[in-house]
Amino acid sequence: MATIAITFLHCFVIVHTQKYLDSLRYSFNVAKITEVPPVAVLPNAVVRSRVLNPMRLATAGTIMGAELALRERFSINLSGGYHHACGTAGGGFCVYSDISLAILTAAKHGGIKRAMIVDLDAHQGNGHARDKLAGVFVERNVEVYTLDMYNYSIYPRDMEARRGIDSDVKLRHHTKDREYLQLLRKHLSEAVDSFKPQFILYNAGTDCLEGDPLGCLSVSEQGIVERDEFVFRVALDHAIPILMVLSGGYQPSNGRIIASSIANLHAKFNLFAIPENAGDDSRSKKKKKKK
Repeated sequence: MATIAITFLHCFVIVHTQKYLDSLRYSFNVAKITEVPPVAVLPNAVVRSRVLNPMRLATAGTIMGAELALRERFSINLSGGYHHACGTAGGGFCVYSDISLAILTAAKHGGIKRAMIVDLDAHQGNGHARDKLAGVFVERNVEVYTLDMYNYSIYPRDMEARRGIDSDVKLRHHTKDREYLQLLRKHLSEAVDSFKPQFILYNAGTDCLEGDPLGCLSVSEQGIVERDEFVFRVALDHAIPILMVLSGGYQPSNGRIIASSIANLHAKFNLFAIPENAGDDSRSKKKKKKK
Protein backbone atom coordinates (compact mmCIF):
# COMPACT_ATOMS: atom_id res chain seq x y z
CA MET A 1 0.00 0.00 0.00
CA ALA A 2 2.88 2.36 0.75
CA THR A 3 4.09 1.75 -2.81
CA ILE A 4 0.81 3.15 -4.16
CA ALA A 5 1.23 6.29 -2.04
CA ILE A 6 4.80 6.77 -3.25
CA THR A 7 3.74 6.20 -6.88
CA PHE A 8 1.29 9.09 -6.68
CA LEU A 9 3.78 11.48 -5.08
CA HIS A 10 4.98 12.70 -8.48
CA CYS A 11 1.42 13.94 -9.16
CA PHE A 12 1.39 16.13 -6.08
CA VAL A 13 3.70 18.76 -7.59
CA ILE A 14 0.91 19.60 -10.05
CA VAL A 15 -0.62 21.55 -7.16
CA HIS A 16 1.92 21.60 -4.32
CA THR A 17 5.18 23.52 -4.34
CA GLN A 18 8.33 21.50 -3.80
CA LYS A 19 9.15 23.78 -0.87
CA TYR A 20 5.95 22.76 0.90
CA LEU A 21 6.43 19.05 0.22
CA ASP A 22 10.02 19.29 1.51
CA SER A 23 8.76 20.94 4.71
CA LEU A 24 6.90 17.73 5.56
CA ARG A 25 10.26 16.08 6.26
CA TYR A 26 10.19 17.86 9.61
CA SER A 27 7.84 16.37 12.19
CA PHE A 28 7.28 19.76 13.79
CA ASN A 29 5.63 21.06 10.60
CA VAL A 30 3.38 17.99 10.33
CA ALA A 31 2.38 18.44 13.98
CA LYS A 32 1.24 22.00 13.24
CA ILE A 33 -0.76 20.93 10.21
CA THR A 34 -2.47 18.01 11.94
CA GLU A 35 -2.89 19.96 15.19
CA VAL A 36 -1.52 16.98 17.14
CA PRO A 37 1.40 18.34 19.22
CA PRO A 38 2.95 14.92 20.15
CA VAL A 39 3.68 14.33 16.45
CA ALA A 40 6.42 16.96 16.73
CA VAL A 41 8.65 14.68 18.85
CA LEU A 42 8.26 11.56 16.69
CA PRO A 43 11.02 10.53 14.26
CA ASN A 44 10.04 11.65 10.78
CA ALA A 45 10.20 8.06 9.53
CA VAL A 46 7.38 7.22 11.95
CA VAL A 47 5.44 10.32 10.89
CA ARG A 48 5.76 9.35 7.24
CA SER A 49 4.63 5.79 7.93
CA ARG A 50 1.79 6.51 10.36
CA VAL A 51 0.55 9.94 9.29
CA LEU A 52 1.67 10.99 5.82
CA ASN A 53 1.42 7.67 3.97
CA PRO A 54 -2.22 7.09 4.99
CA MET A 55 -3.03 10.63 3.81
CA ARG A 56 -1.18 10.01 0.55
CA LEU A 57 -3.24 6.86 0.03
CA ALA A 58 -6.45 8.79 0.71
CA THR A 59 -5.32 11.47 -1.74
CA ALA A 60 -4.53 8.78 -4.31
CA GLY A 61 -8.05 7.47 -3.77
CA THR A 62 -9.50 10.89 -4.58
CA ILE A 63 -7.35 11.19 -7.71
CA MET A 64 -8.37 7.72 -8.92
CA GLY A 65 -11.96 8.50 -7.95
CA ALA A 66 -12.01 11.38 -10.42
CA GLU A 67 -11.03 9.07 -13.26
CA LEU A 68 -13.56 6.46 -12.14
CA ALA A 69 -16.40 8.98 -11.93
CA LEU A 70 -15.75 10.05 -15.51
CA ARG A 71 -16.08 6.43 -16.65
CA GLU A 72 -18.88 5.19 -14.39
CA ARG A 73 -20.89 8.43 -13.71
CA PHE A 74 -20.05 8.38 -9.98
CA SER A 75 -17.46 7.32 -7.43
CA ILE A 76 -17.09 7.52 -3.65
CA ASN A 77 -13.81 7.75 -1.75
CA LEU A 78 -14.37 6.64 1.85
CA SER A 79 -11.74 9.16 2.93
CA GLY A 80 -10.21 12.34 1.54
CA GLY A 81 -11.80 15.75 1.39
CA TYR A 82 -8.75 17.61 2.74
CA HIS A 83 -10.27 20.98 2.01
CA HIS A 84 -8.01 23.08 4.26
CA ALA A 85 -4.84 22.17 2.33
CA CYS A 86 -3.67 24.26 -0.61
CA GLY A 87 -0.61 24.20 -2.82
CA THR A 88 1.63 26.05 -0.40
CA ALA A 89 0.31 25.08 3.03
CA GLY A 90 -1.69 22.61 5.09
CA GLY A 91 -3.89 23.01 8.14
CA GLY A 92 -6.86 21.64 10.03
CA PHE A 93 -5.58 18.04 9.74
CA CYS A 94 -5.32 18.44 5.95
CA VAL A 95 -1.89 17.85 4.44
CA TYR A 96 -2.54 17.31 0.73
CA SER A 97 -4.89 19.25 -1.55
CA ASP A 98 -6.71 16.20 -2.90
CA ILE A 99 -9.72 18.17 -4.13
CA SER A 100 -7.65 20.37 -6.43
CA LEU A 101 -5.62 17.36 -7.58
CA ALA A 102 -8.79 15.46 -8.47
CA ILE A 103 -10.17 18.34 -10.53
CA LEU A 104 -6.92 18.67 -12.48
CA THR A 105 -6.98 14.91 -13.05
CA ALA A 106 -10.51 15.17 -14.45
CA ALA A 107 -9.34 17.97 -16.72
CA LYS A 108 -6.30 16.08 -17.95
CA HIS A 109 -7.88 12.68 -18.52
CA GLY A 110 -11.47 13.66 -19.24
CA GLY A 111 -11.11 16.95 -21.05
CA ILE A 112 -13.18 18.69 -18.38
CA LYS A 113 -13.29 22.47 -18.77
CA ARG A 114 -15.90 23.33 -16.11
CA ALA A 115 -15.81 21.71 -12.70
CA MET A 116 -17.88 22.42 -9.59
CA ILE A 117 -16.89 21.96 -5.96
CA VAL A 118 -19.88 21.40 -3.67
CA ASP A 119 -18.39 21.70 -0.19
CA LEU A 120 -20.88 20.79 2.54
CA ASP A 121 -18.42 20.15 5.35
CA ALA A 122 -19.31 22.33 8.34
CA HIS A 123 -16.02 24.20 7.98
CA GLN A 124 -15.13 26.68 5.26
CA GLY A 125 -13.12 25.04 2.48
CA ASN A 126 -10.31 27.54 2.37
CA GLY A 127 -7.70 25.24 0.80
CA HIS A 128 -9.24 24.69 -2.62
CA ALA A 129 -10.42 28.32 -2.56
CA ARG A 130 -6.84 29.49 -2.12
CA ASP A 131 -5.72 27.20 -4.95
CA LYS A 132 -8.33 28.85 -7.11
CA LEU A 133 -7.16 32.34 -6.17
CA ALA A 134 -3.56 31.31 -6.90
CA GLY A 135 -4.53 30.39 -10.46
CA VAL A 136 -3.98 26.65 -10.10
CA PHE A 137 -7.05 25.86 -12.23
CA VAL A 138 -6.95 28.74 -14.71
CA GLU A 139 -3.36 27.89 -15.59
CA ARG A 140 -4.62 24.51 -16.84
CA ASN A 141 -7.68 25.90 -18.61
CA VAL A 142 -10.21 24.69 -16.06
CA GLU A 143 -12.98 26.95 -14.80
CA VAL A 144 -14.02 26.06 -11.26
CA TYR A 145 -17.23 27.11 -9.52
CA THR A 146 -17.35 26.69 -5.75
CA LEU A 147 -20.47 26.34 -3.64
CA ASP A 148 -19.52 26.32 0.03
CA MET A 149 -22.08 25.96 2.85
CA TYR A 150 -20.39 26.29 6.23
CA ASN A 151 -20.64 27.59 9.78
CA TYR A 152 -19.02 31.01 9.47
CA SER A 153 -18.37 31.28 13.24
CA ILE A 154 -15.84 28.42 13.44
CA TYR A 155 -12.41 27.54 12.02
CA PRO A 156 -10.86 28.68 9.72
CA ARG A 157 -12.65 32.04 9.28
CA ASP A 158 -10.41 32.72 6.27
CA MET A 159 -11.63 36.04 4.87
CA GLU A 160 -9.08 36.07 2.06
CA ALA A 161 -10.11 32.61 0.84
CA ARG A 162 -13.76 33.66 0.72
CA ARG A 163 -12.92 35.56 -2.47
CA GLY A 164 -12.51 32.17 -4.12
CA ILE A 165 -16.07 31.05 -3.29
CA ASP A 166 -18.75 31.71 -5.92
CA SER A 167 -21.79 30.72 -3.85
CA ASP A 168 -20.88 31.61 -0.27
CA VAL A 169 -23.63 30.20 1.98
CA LYS A 170 -22.88 31.09 5.58
CA LEU A 171 -24.67 29.14 8.32
CA ARG A 172 -25.28 30.04 11.95
CA HIS A 173 -24.64 27.83 14.97
CA HIS A 174 -27.25 25.05 15.36
CA THR A 175 -28.78 25.39 11.88
CA LYS A 176 -31.35 22.57 11.57
CA ASP A 177 -32.59 20.37 8.73
CA ARG A 178 -35.33 22.56 7.31
CA GLU A 179 -33.22 25.69 6.82
CA TYR A 180 -30.13 23.69 5.83
CA LEU A 181 -31.88 21.69 3.11
CA GLN A 182 -33.82 24.70 1.79
CA LEU A 183 -30.59 26.63 1.35
CA LEU A 184 -28.89 23.68 -0.32
CA ARG A 185 -31.74 23.05 -2.78
CA LYS A 186 -31.92 26.72 -3.74
CA HIS A 187 -28.22 27.42 -4.17
CA LEU A 188 -27.18 24.13 -5.76
CA SER A 189 -30.02 24.16 -8.29
CA GLU A 190 -29.21 27.75 -9.26
CA ALA A 191 -25.49 27.03 -9.51
CA VAL A 192 -25.87 23.96 -11.72
CA ASP A 193 -28.37 25.67 -14.01
CA SER A 194 -26.16 28.74 -14.49
CA PHE A 195 -22.67 27.19 -14.54
CA LYS A 196 -23.46 23.87 -16.25
CA PRO A 197 -20.54 21.88 -14.80
CA GLN A 198 -19.06 18.86 -16.54
CA PHE A 199 -17.83 17.35 -13.27
CA ILE A 200 -18.85 17.72 -9.61
CA LEU A 201 -16.59 17.09 -6.65
CA TYR A 202 -18.82 16.69 -3.61
CA ASN A 203 -17.15 17.20 -0.23
CA ALA A 204 -19.67 15.44 2.00
CA GLY A 205 -18.49 16.21 5.50
CA THR A 206 -20.73 14.88 8.27
CA ASP A 207 -19.50 17.30 10.93
CA CYS A 208 -22.75 19.19 10.35
CA LEU A 209 -24.43 16.42 12.37
CA GLU A 210 -26.15 17.54 15.55
CA GLY A 211 -23.82 17.20 18.54
CA ASP A 212 -20.57 17.46 16.58
CA PRO A 213 -18.10 19.24 18.88
CA LEU A 214 -16.36 21.07 16.03
CA GLY A 215 -19.08 21.71 13.44
CA CYS A 216 -21.64 23.18 15.87
CA LEU A 217 -24.57 22.64 13.49
CA SER A 218 -27.75 20.65 14.18
CA VAL A 219 -28.50 18.56 11.09
CA SER A 220 -30.11 15.20 11.86
CA GLU A 221 -29.10 11.80 10.53
CA GLN A 222 -32.08 11.88 8.16
CA GLY A 223 -31.06 15.38 7.09
CA ILE A 224 -27.64 14.10 6.01
CA VAL A 225 -29.21 11.22 4.08
CA GLU A 226 -31.55 13.66 2.30
CA ARG A 227 -28.67 16.06 1.64
CA ASP A 228 -26.54 13.41 -0.06
CA GLU A 229 -29.49 12.13 -2.04
CA PHE A 230 -30.30 15.61 -3.33
CA VAL A 231 -26.72 16.32 -4.45
CA PHE A 232 -26.54 12.98 -6.28
CA ARG A 233 -30.00 13.49 -7.82
CA VAL A 234 -28.97 16.84 -9.26
CA ALA A 235 -25.74 15.40 -10.67
CA LEU A 236 -27.29 12.25 -12.12
CA ASP A 237 -30.38 14.03 -13.52
CA HIS A 238 -28.05 16.37 -15.40
CA ALA A 239 -25.71 13.52 -16.44
CA ILE A 240 -22.81 15.13 -14.56
CA PRO A 241 -20.11 12.75 -13.24
CA ILE A 242 -19.80 13.10 -9.46
CA LEU A 243 -17.04 12.18 -7.03
CA MET A 244 -17.94 12.12 -3.34
CA VAL A 245 -15.31 12.42 -0.60
CA LEU A 246 -16.06 12.24 3.12
CA SER A 247 -14.07 15.02 4.81
CA GLY A 248 -14.88 15.81 8.47
CA GLY A 249 -17.06 14.18 11.11
CA TYR A 250 -16.11 13.72 14.75
CA GLN A 251 -18.65 11.48 16.46
CA PRO A 252 -18.79 7.68 16.91
CA SER A 253 -22.01 7.55 14.89
CA ASN A 254 -20.56 9.11 11.74
CA GLY A 255 -19.51 5.82 10.17
CA ARG A 256 -22.95 4.30 10.60
CA ILE A 257 -24.65 7.39 9.18
CA ILE A 258 -22.35 7.46 6.14
CA ALA A 259 -23.11 3.78 5.53
CA SER A 260 -26.85 4.48 5.77
CA SER A 261 -26.55 7.34 3.33
CA ILE A 262 -24.59 5.31 0.77
CA ALA A 263 -27.12 2.48 1.12
CA ASN A 264 -29.87 4.99 0.43
CA LEU A 265 -28.02 6.27 -2.65
CA HIS A 266 -27.89 2.73 -3.97
CA ALA A 267 -31.56 2.14 -3.20
CA LYS A 268 -32.61 5.35 -4.97
CA PHE A 269 -30.21 5.31 -7.94
CA ASN A 270 -29.13 1.66 -8.23
CA LEU A 271 -25.52 2.82 -8.12
CA PHE A 272 -23.83 -0.50 -7.48
CA ALA A 273 -25.88 -2.69 -9.80
CA ILE A 274 -23.88 -5.36 -11.61
CA PRO A 275 -24.74 -5.47 -15.35
CA GLU A 276 -26.47 -8.68 -16.42
CA ASN A 277 -23.73 -9.44 -18.96
CA ALA A 278 -20.90 -8.80 -16.49
CA GLY A 279 -18.32 -11.53 -16.76
CA ASP A 280 -19.62 -12.83 -20.10
CA ASP A 281 -16.37 -11.97 -21.86
CA SER A 282 -14.25 -13.78 -19.29
CA ARG A 283 -16.53 -16.84 -19.38
CA SER A 284 -16.43 -17.01 -23.18
CA LYS A 285 -12.64 -16.79 -23.10
CA LYS A 286 -12.48 -19.70 -20.69
CA LYS A 287 -14.73 -21.77 -22.94
CA LYS A 288 -12.48 -21.05 -25.93
CA LYS A 289 -9.42 -22.14 -23.96
CA LYS A 290 -11.11 -25.44 -23.02
CA LYS A 291 -11.84 -26.13 -26.70
